[in-house]
Amino acid sequence: MDFEYKNIEIASSVKTPHVILNKETGEIRIEGSSFPENAPEFYYQFTRWLAEYSLSPAPKTTVSLGLLYLNSSSVSIITGMMKLLDNMISLKTVVEIKWSFEKGDEDMKDLGLYYQESLRCPVKVIEVAKFDF
Repeated sequence: MDFEYKNIEIASSVKTPHVILNKETGEIRIEGSSFPENAPEFYYQFTRWLAEYSLSPAPKTTVSLGLLYLNSSSVSIITGMMKLLDNMISLKTVVEIKWSFEKGDEDMKDLGLYYQESLRCPVKVIEVAKFDF
């Protein structure tokens, strides 16, 4: 099966994050706020890419998440992504997840800690003074 989406980059907006998906390097990056009017529609390309990528991932997948805000629909999609990434371990793929949050943002810190506790793959929860995106 040919990989339909090799690389995707979605520019951020006021309501949507900057998304980078790179098949060759195994880079997945999501930065910003995520409260789109229709989260499944916004993340459609992303979830399609991830489903295809999970069939034949790069030897190492590096995931960087730096989120200021997530609405409940976005949390659901991100959680699904995290579970899919966690399952890649069984494919002998190294998965590294970095969950960054701004100092004082207890909600984002707690969500990162939830993923750290509930996933088999390592999740680094990193406090930053302020995001620079």
